[in-house]
Amino acid sequence: MGLGTEVIVTGYYDWYMVNSNQYSGALDASFIYSTAPAGAAVYPTASQPTRNTTVIGYMCRIRSTFTDTGGLSHYIFSYDNGTGVYVNGTLTAIVGAPLSSVTDEVVKLNTTVGTTIRAIYYVNNTVDNWDASPALTFTTTAVPTTSDIEDSMIETFETMFSMFPLIVLVIALSVVEAGRGGMVDNKVIGFAVMVALVALMWVVIQGLGV
Repeated sequence: MGLGTEVIVTGYYDWYMVNSNQYSGALDASFIYSTAPAGAAVYPTASQPTRNTTVIGYMCRIRSTFTDTGGLSHYIFSYDNGTGVYVNGTLTAIVGAPLSSVTDEVVKLNTTVGTTIRAIYYVNNTVDNWDASPALTFTTTAVPTTSDIEDSMIETFETMFSMFPLIVLVIALSVVEAGRGGMVDNKVIGFAVMVALVALMWVVIQGLGV
């Protein structure tokens, strides 16, 4: 079926698009998006994907955030590297059925300037309802754009922020270990234990995507 074809199935409006022969596992990858009237089954959501570069030949991180009120299950990353055809990746499990998940896929961009790149994420939940992200579309460039530089700075900050609780946890545990050898006062050890617990909770919360 073509893009925008509307089909009514058990009260839902389902849209289908492109390349029914491009699929992963047992899933029909022509399925792109479903929406339901109020009071019907709950569907997951996938945010507008973002990219961190447009430079030809560069490794590009394409990111989307998935959310669901009952639990996420799997996703498929679909990518067009300038051929005009989407190619689907493998069906990938979202471990632990979280309510939210930030997902990255890294691809190497086409080496020709001016090539149109497209990407879509498909995501389902634990009751097998599917959604698709809006399509990310951009054109490759010869040099980094201002947006690329800003995105790179933001990504660096996010990486540093995500590692901070792990660093704190390691330092706190080192202090506790030193205390066991009699090199640190008991009050300092007590404080280090408290800091370690807080850092551990932070790491767990980050892992759960809360």
